[in-house]
Amino acid sequence: MKRMFALWSVFVVAVAAPMVVIPFGGWAGATPSKENAPDSGERDFCGPRVARDFLRPLAKMAPIHHLPSTGKLPFAPKGLSLEARGGRLVVGGGSVGFGIRDEAIEQVRRLNWDISVRLFKVNAKGIVVDELGSMQRSIGTIQGNRIEDLLFQVSPEPAYYRVDISFQHSGSDHVLGKFSNYVRVMRPWFDARLLMLGSVARQGELLSARLANFGTESIASLSHDWRFAVEYFDGQNWVIAPSNPPPEKHKAIGSRLGPGRMDQCVHLRVSADEAPGLYRLVMVVDRSLKSGENRTIQLATEFEVSGRSLK
Repeated sequence: MKRMFALWSVFVVAVAAPMVVIPFGGWAGATPSKENAPDSGERDFCGPRVARDFLRPLAKMAPIHHLPSTGKLPFAPKGLSLEARGGRLVVGGGSVGFGIRDEAIEQVRRLNWDISVRLFKVNAKGIVVDELGSMQRSIGTIQGNRIEDLLFQVSPEPAYYRVDISFQHSGSDHVLGKFSNYVRVMRPWFDARLLMLGSVARQGELLSARLANFGTESIASLSHDWRFAVEYFDGQNWVIAPSNPPPEKHKAIGSRLGPGRMDQCVHLRVSADEAPGLYRLVMVVDRSLKSGENRTIQLATEFEVSGRSLK
């Protein structure tokens, strides 16, 4: 039999979206009733949103004066905020540093600041190994949204860095504020996995599955949700299961699952008359390469449907 492949939409990306329950025999996207609610094992499986914490080593480094969570500086005019650029995880090299954002468009600001930014290479404890660069900039009267970012380039080699920024009154030694940010640089690698709670299901049972990104490369989809197929092994080939729900058509909208992240669970109800045998969930994702090319990757996870019904 010729192998077939079709996709159907089940995964939701929005954090606040309700749980989706889909019987093999057709569509029934709905928030489940109490009797259909997942048990503690499913709650544990579906709870964490982190597959691999790439930023955990940064939390163990020497203490630094972090940027305020709001980015608002006590000495800056209202509406002006400081932001870290490049993120705390940089994959394959790139730019790191700081930028100033102004909520007021085209408003003239009289800042009179001398800004100093320095880049250090540090070890796993946050201790400085080498100073790699520095830059100074004086900002007098300027439109806040036209202040250029203060950035350094870092190589793609795995390493830890610290970026410091300090503000002083122009022509004065008085320090207005000083802030730092740790950065981890990692090589790109692709490790997308389709996970399922358990490998054997009974007729009528509720299954839980989710997409996990254990790599540093983002996983991309060309739809607003993630699309699955249910396939059945006929003894020689994987073919579309007779009860595979039909695909829903959606306008293509890019979705992305970042490094070390896990998407929400999808819950699938095995129909009471589902034929026993070996099944699998299949989905296709895009691997976005730095060259700008997209490479399609097929993921799958297998499970068995037993002939026993759920009582």
